[in-house]
Amino acid sequence: MEEYAGGIQITFLKNEKVVGNVTDKVTDRVTDKVTDNQKKIIDNLKENNRITTAELAQKVGISQRKVKENIRKLKGIGLLSRIGSAKDGYWVVMGKTK
Repeated sequence: MEEYAGGIQITFLKNEKVVGNVTDKVTDRVTDKVTDNQKKIIDNLKENNRITTAELAQKVGISQRKVKENIRKLKGIGLLSRIGSAKDGYWVVMGKTK
């Protein structure tokens, strides 16, 4: 703990084992809620991280609008991240799915 003019700063050290266990449990709960179509989207993104939403729609068998909606949900729960622009970027799958 360090004192400053107007307050204090406290540094907490994390227990790596506890953090890992909590992260695994949270990831398991999140991925339990992933739909079949979302799993197909993730699988296709793992194979080709630069695939277009039109190509995903064809491979998954849903509309491009539904692909975008599912991607938005997957990003919201932290399973997907987009690196770069819509045109020149690529997808990163952040978590594991069952």
